[in-house]
Amino acid sequence: ACGRQRVDRLGNGIAERPRAGCGRCGEPCGVLAQVERALAPDDGPRGVGGDRHAGAVDGLHARRAARRGVDGAYVPLDAQDTALWDVAAIREAERTLFEAGRLGRIGRFQLEAAIQSAHAARAFGRAVDLGAIVHLYDGLVAVTNGSPVAALNRVAALARRDGAAAALPALEPLGEMLKGYQPYWALRARLLEETGAGAPARAAYAEAIARAPDAATRAFLSA
Repeated sequence: ACGRQRVDRLGNGIAERPRAGCGRCGEPCGVLAQVERALAPDDGPRGVGGDRHAGAVDGLHARRAARRGVDGAYVPLDAQDTALWDVAAIREAERTLFEAGRLGRIGRFQLEAAIQSAHAARAFGRAVDLGAIVHLYDGLVAVTNGSPVAALNRVAALARRDGAAAALPALEPLGEMLKGYQPYWALRARLLEETGAGAPARAAYAEAIARAPDAATRAFLSA
């Protein structure tokens, strides 16, 4: 059977190397089992070895055509049309991630590529495993020595998995470090809005809109 795609549970074996899909379901399979094993609690993240930056880049590049609508509007990841994703690039990213995993060490770019791989499940008709993504961000925060941007992305994943009320306490400690970072304000605004904090949410949206990098993002946040 096809290997599990995500990394929310530990102890899976290492699957065979994918060859343009596993041959049974057409989906790249088993790669993240290696990341899962390396992130097991008795081992922990192991330094910065084993990185393959190309895997993360391929994963991001695969979704490029879907990030804007035909009118140029910003399209968030969850709403993107997966028919516009580049499946060949996704599979290449999986192969690169597999090669990095063979080294048995976990680093920043390998984890980032694994996160992209987790999101890519939608391209093959599978649900995104949010627990796995939170777990991967735990590892990314660890190997980047507590990067506030990695921690922010973890909060976003936590909100998707457990809801805004559960994620807000994890966001608060990041405010001082990220007060000049537009995505912090965008996430804060959404979480506050979802928890019913109207006035603070509006203030956060105003900050996010003022710091937005382009008109499409400003329009999305203003909708």
